[in-house]
Amino acid sequence: MENWQEFFIQYWLEISMPVAMLLASLWLRATSFHLLERWRAKGDGEPVAIFIASTRSATRLWVLLLTLFVANHSLWVLSEWRTFANRVIGTIFILSLFWISIRLGQGLLRVYLSKAGLPTVMLPWLLNLVRVGVAFTVAMLLLDIWGISTTPIILVLAVVALVAALGLKDAVPNLLASFRLTSRLSFHKGDFIKLDTGEEGYVTEVAWGRTRIRGLDNSLIVLPNNKIVKSVVVNYGRPLKVAKHPFRFNTHHHLEVLTGVKVATVRELVDALKEVPGSVVYYHTHHFIEEHHFLIPEPANDFSLWVSGELGNRVLGEKLASIDIFAFPTIRALRKRLVEVMEEHLAQNPDSRRAPSGQELYLVSVITVIVPTPYVARDLRGFVEALGRVSTSSIYFHVFEARLRLQQGENDFSIWIEDSLGDKDLAGDIASLDPYSYSLEGLRSAIIRMVEAHL
Repeated sequence: MENWQEFFIQYWLEISMPVAMLLASLWLRATSFHLLERWRAKGDGEPVAIFIASTRSATRLWVLLLTLFVANHSLWVLSEWRTFANRVIGTIFILSLFWISIRLGQGLLRVYLSKAGLPTVMLPWLLNLVRVGVAFTVAMLLLDIWGISTTPIILVLAVVALVAALGLKDAVPNLLASFRLTSRLSFHKGDFIKLDTGEEGYVTEVAWGRTRIRGLDNSLIVLPNNKIVKSVVVNYGRPLKVAKHPFRFNTHHHLEVLTGVKVATVRELVDALKEVPGSVVYYHTHHFIEEHHFLIPEPANDFSLWVSGELGNRVLGEKLASIDIFAFPTIRALRKRLVEVMEEHLAQNPDSRRAPSGQELYLVSVITVIVPTPYVARDLRGFVEALGRVSTSSIYFHVFEARLRLQQGENDFSIWIEDSLGDKDLAGDIASLDPYSYSLEGLRSAIIRMVEAHL
């Protein structure tokens, strides 16, 4: 007991110094966190809260390390042990700084990226950059603490960095472009964009280095951000409403089949129409309109042109031409009307004129093959863009042939807009368009203008 008292009396100053440092450090830590809590409560305290959460546990360790450091210099006598202890204390301190930097960097980057409106896809890249930078600094400090020369390591890293720069010379501009793009981002996921180089579609991902968009044909387009930065980008925005069911554009092809039937007089034409399949009537009326859509708005059909041109019966030709073939929901009804008009004319004006040899009307049948196109619309913007790209055969299929297929006097476009988008007004406007008033290209333009005005 006396030995302890003598030891304390002899070294009381050396003992009191680490104790005083411990008490002072604890007081300073408590006061600092009290002030930080008050600062957080006054305003936007999210960054302060992240700082407090990241440093609260580590500062306890720092108080202990500082106390041990002071005690090491006050009480220890052997210099070789003092140096080793200082290195251990320094190592633990540096490692705790590394841990705090990672936690603090991750939290602050997430907050400020969100406030700046930048995509969170940047977070992993920036966080990894912070980790690499901090880890390199920590490694250099630890090597210096333990007396290991860092010059060879720095030289090796410089060579590696040079080789990496040469190997990534094409990737570096794209990474820089990615930063420029994300710092002033003019579009977001879900927007429909169009580049002046021709690429267009819905943005599905804005990543670091490239942007993915889904084309109208459902293809996936991957664009380097360096290309987007150099291009003029038109952003049409997000779709106002997504359809319940996407509209898939189809087209069709006709396979012509010779029936072997030819007619030279009106009577022969009437008798033949009563017997031939409905596909023959379709070919010489609806298919004729599709092939000669440039004649619109002068409505006609094969029968009217042949009667007027080859038989010279312009009166009957005009009567046949005046028949609105799209007013009939079925080919059967259309056939009946054609026969009625010709029989009524023959009853009032018997006509025995015969077509010259070689100018007879050869009746042709047709086989229709429906072919899907790659174009799919999920909203009105996609519908407009796809409609501008599909062939006129696709437009004819969905507008004209739909009347026969649906037997409702409407078309596929108006039905989809009403059923899947719930837009009865626009659907009614498109359904009321008079097909006779437009060529197929004119009809395409009219529908596009109507939808764009609606948007």
